[in-house]
Amino acid sequence: MFINYFISGTVKQHLLNYYFSSTRIEEIYRSLDYSERVAISNTMNLDQ
Repeated sequence: MFINYFISGTVKQHLLNYYFSSTRIEEIYRSLDYSERVAISNTMNLDQ
């Protein structure tokens, strides 16, 4: 997204922290299609 170019790294990090720490992540996750969910699940499994 082009808006990324207008947001400093610090602000961007705060926004990411907000989204991932809020319950909205569940809404976002549910809105993804199946292939995106699989990709995220695989990524999370690699971290464990």
